[in-house]
Amino acid sequence: EPVWNRNYVSYVQMTMSENFGVEDRGRFYEGVGAIRDVVQNHMLQVLGLLAMEAPKPNQHDSIRAKKLELFEAIRSADPAKCVRGQYKGYRDIPDVADDSQVETYAAMELAIDNWRWSGVPFYLRTGKNLPVKHTEVRVVFKRPPHTGVGMKSRKPPRNRMVVRIDPMPGARMGYVAKAAGVEDYEQANLDVLFEKEPGQEPEPYERLLDDAIHGRYDLFTKFSMVEETWRIVQPLLDNPPPVEPYEVGSWGPKEADRLVKGICEWDEPWRPVEDARDHILLGG
Repeated sequence: EPVWNRNYVSYVQMTMSENFGVEDRGRFYEGVGAIRDVVQNHMLQVLGLLAMEAPKPNQHDSIRAKKLELFEAIRSADPAKCVRGQYKGYRDIPDVADDSQVETYAAMELAIDNWRWSGVPFYLRTGKNLPVKHTEVRVVFKRPPHTGVGMKSRKPPRNRMVVRIDPMPGARMGYVAKAAGVEDYEQANLDVLFEKEPGQEPEPYERLLDDAIHGRYDLFTKFSMVEETWRIVQPLLDNPPPVEPYEVGSWGPKEADRLVKGICEWDEPWRPVEDARDHILLGG
């Protein structure tokens, strides 16, 4: 809590990528696109949980109330700070228009106007036919105000926290450490994969049905929340930026780099090596 605010956080990145295309859903996707399909619901719901104020304990509606407050504080998206893309070959799919302007990729910067997050850019990106199927949130902290005595680098790496949602849910704390025997810094990581901990994570629909049966509606949305999330993305639907082509298997159009220029780069996802799980994890 002491560092979870604009005084310590430099920026936040959210990535929700898929390594497959639209396949046989051309007719459906032509009426939807990535912003409607993913950003307005999935990504903004994750952002709400990440950035909301702490809810009251044991009050089911408190989480939804705090998420609504957060959504109300998010500025409507600026089309100038959004890049849309379309992977090459999308227009060859049955039921897709030859001149389709539907996006299969979207990246954007969002801003939150409240005391906690004012001035912190939130970068979101999602797309189809990207290198990996992956969903994560990356909170990157500001650099230390000065370097250690004798260090060569004047810009040590930033500390960061990564929450990997899918696949292999887990958390990583990336922190700055002194390189052994060298007067310089290196990035060290403390990783935990939740599936290595006791118990088995329920399947998504198991959790949904169990919550509904037992009257736990913390994670169910409200109509007012839905209205706010549509309000956030509506400018991108009313005045959509042009779609930029990108190669299948790439990280999207190069134009997306301008969104983060001068602040950061799009980070590569954290991908634990499955065969080395027992060697890279520190549990508990």
